[in-house]
Amino acid sequence: MEKLTKAIYILKLGEEPPRSHNINYLLSKVIESSSSVRSRLISFKATYEDLFVDLLAYYIGGRYPDYQEDLKTRMTKELATKLFERTREASEWLQEEFLKD
Repeated sequence: MEKLTKAIYILKLGEEPPRSHNINYLLSKVIESSSSVRSRLISFKATYEDLFVDLLAYYIGGRYPDYQEDLKTRMTKELATKLFERTREASEWLQEEFLKD
């Protein structure tokens, strides 16, 4: 999701995205700067904001071992499946909206 969001940032703004793992932040920057996609992205961001918060925790967890241990204790197969499915759904929407022919 992060890489896809950064690709859309580059596509719409024509510049290198900020160094951040925070998808909500990156989407907010595109929303602020690109009126042509504002309404679609506002709705998308609102729908998936909680997912992006969860994903950020796992991005950070990969870099900090103590935090990673805490995340491991909370992860279940059910939660992993839910995160995967919602990530796939969000990714497909972004690709259909912005990367189609």
